[in-house]
Amino acid sequence: MNRYRILIAAVVSGALLLLLTPPRTGACGPYFDEAIFTRPDHPDYPLTGFAQGQLGVIQPTYARSYLVVAYRYFSGVPLTVAEQQAAAGLWNERLNRADSADEGVAKKWTDARSRVPGAGAASEIKSVFRSIDQKDNYSEYLNCGPDSFQTAAATLSKRIDKFGADSPEVKDWIQAQDAVYSNCSGTGSEPSLARSGLPSLIQADRAYQIAAANFYAGNFDTAGQMFKDIAADQNSPWRELAPYLMARALVRKATLSAGPGKCDRDLLAQADSHLVKVLGRADLRSVHPASSRLLSFVRIRLHPDERLRELSRDILNKDAAGDFKQNLIDYTFLLDKYESDADSGLTDAVKKDELADWIFTFKSSDKASLDHSLQKWNASRSVPWLVAALSKAGAASASSPDLIAAAAKVKEGSPTYPSIMFHRIRLSIEMGQKDAARHLLDEFLRSVTPGLPRSAVNLFLSERLQLARSLDEFLLSAKRAPAGYAMDDLTEKPAGDQKADKVLFDRDTTAIFNERMPLAMLKEAASNQALPAQLRRDIAVGAWTRAVLIGDESIAEQLVPIVQEFEPDLKPGLQTFLTATSPAARKFAGIFLILKSPGTRPYVVPGVERTEPIGKTDSYRDNWWCPLNMDLSASNYDKMDAMQQSPPAQAAKKKSAPAYPGFLTEGDRVAAAAEWKKLQAIPTAPDYLPAAVMDFAKVQPDDPRLPEALALAVHSTRYGCTDKETVKFSKAAFDLLHKRYPNSEWAKKTKYWYGN
Repeated sequence: MNRYRILIAAVVSGALLLLLTPPRTGACGPYFDEAIFTRPDHPDYPLTGFAQGQLGVIQPTYARSYLVVAYRYFSGVPLTVAEQQAAAGLWNERLNRADSADEGVAKKWTDARSRVPGAGAASEIKSVFRSIDQKDNYSEYLNCGPDSFQTAAATLSKRIDKFGADSPEVKDWIQAQDAVYSNCSGTGSEPSLARSGLPSLIQADRAYQIAAANFYAGNFDTAGQMFKDIAADQNSPWRELAPYLMARALVRKATLSAGPGKCDRDLLAQADSHLVKVLGRADLRSVHPASSRLLSFVRIRLHPDERLRELSRDILNKDAAGDFKQNLIDYTFLLDKYESDADSGLTDAVKKDELADWIFTFKSSDKASLDHSLQKWNASRSVPWLVAALSKAGAASASSPDLIAAAAKVKEGSPTYPSIMFHRIRLSIEMGQKDAARHLLDEFLRSVTPGLPRSAVNLFLSERLQLARSLDEFLLSAKRAPAGYAMDDLTEKPAGDQKADKVLFDRDTTAIFNERMPLAMLKEAASNQALPAQLRRDIAVGAWTRAVLIGDESIAEQLVPIVQEFEPDLKPGLQTFLTATSPAARKFAGIFLILKSPGTRPYVVPGVERTEPIGKTDSYRDNWWCPLNMDLSASNYDKMDAMQQSPPAQAAKKKSAPAYPGFLTEGDRVAAAAEWKKLQAIPTAPDYLPAAVMDFAKVQPDDPRLPEALALAVHSTRYGCTDKETVKFSKAAFDLLHKRYPNSEWAKKTKYWYGN
């Protein structure tokens, strides 16, 4: 292959990315690390593991492309190495779209451009996206993609090698390319015609640059004609690429001119006919792969039902003809279209397609999906339908015993084994066969865990938590290593090296700690060496704060040595708490220390702990607690957002209570229920803490700590989780501070009272 064919291959390798991509969306901060214990939308990183058959426990919430690959392995047709690479490449592109399609891709071009002295400053490429601004349709599509900048950089390098970096030919070429890229995001300029006397190669490049500028500017008819002229120029290095680009101009116009979600079928038909001719020409073999992909893009829009059947056949056959990555893109596109468009014309094809039937059934959660999966399992006895039926069956399902018996025949080492075992154990638990479930689970964890993705390990540990026969067993299953982290649900990332081995609590664990364990047992957990120090610290601080708030002085006293071991800076305040001579004084000592320690809260938080030290105020209000009748697993920031909506959002409200652990005695359960009831009656901290300080001020008005306590109470109403009542408490604490202690340093420091 000569150098121009190599260049053409680089141009077309990702061409479909440039046709029409989904609109970009943005969001505002702040952003916080959130631990992900089991990923709902896709498997664990690295995704190459999943592509190689390390499937873990398949989730019905996975995107369809992952379920396609899972079905292949379930069916005993593993992906080839080439298919594994194609699938993983697609997933990584999709999950990192913000990086791959960002303006930073232009750096390859600007770096190459900087090699030319005297070329002047590069024109700013404001965006690689171009907007569509039509009636009832505002969106963006990727206009100047990574391949464009790579091709420009490669071409410039070749021209420098031929003419020299200081040559007028190269400088003229750069100016023209700058004009091309001025059209990426808006109305730019067209490169001027090449000056007479410039070499024929530069003249040919200029014709291509002018055509490209028109393409990016949306002048698709003009661009198409120019590409046609280039294709007819036997001396142009772009003549092999141009016929393919003629089709791209037709397709781009077809996808952008017909309105939101529509395509111009006549233009697509023209593109279809043209691409068939391109694929029939041996002299254009360098663009055949891209032309084939583009033809598929066209035909899934012109003949979706026929194309769905073809794609399903090719996807399910190992080493089938065609591009596995593009087939996966096109197939899942058609399933999306079927689901979202009642007039897609795909209903009959989807119903008759076994793969599509399995995917839609597996992702569904209604009774009809259970009945259908059982029907398919009984008829086929195939592993994919066994997984689907198992995942939907419950203790009340008459078929559960038969499904469990079939599951027992699946051999360890099969890609299906973790999914089968998870649901086999789940069903055993639901059917009350806990001893059998425990035996299966313990054997499974001993033999299989080392090769499991972390998401799957955490799912099995969640099952083991339900089977704990003692606090020790419970705590062993409570320790979870996150599969990764996300920034406020926007950017997901694998666990970094510094976090790779860190264990945290998941929501199932903290729900039991918070709602189903009495303080006496929390004290035991805080001293249990099975847990790392940080998790014991979280339990100890949460339990001590809870004991203070609900008035359990005995447990609060017993927790003091444990808390001060982990938080030595709290020792003076804790000692004051211990030496208080009356219940009122002890309660105030506890409240005063809580006010001085914004990291205290009467519960244990799942996932990533508070980032600030316990005694430092977090500027984003991750301080103290929100109303305790809300979902305690939600962040203070999310709770605040829910509380400020009108009417308040219910998403952060507690929906269901966890079951009591089996090892709790009846007395433990009664105590836990009573404590939880008291805790839920406590309002948000910025309401509770000022009221508690003012109550103490009524009985001990001369206590020297009161000015500082009142100032801190006002401070809590600025940086805590506020509601509509907070302004009342903030003003009352402020007024009392300035009326009774006007000359104190704390009154001088507290110049405002705050509401929500």
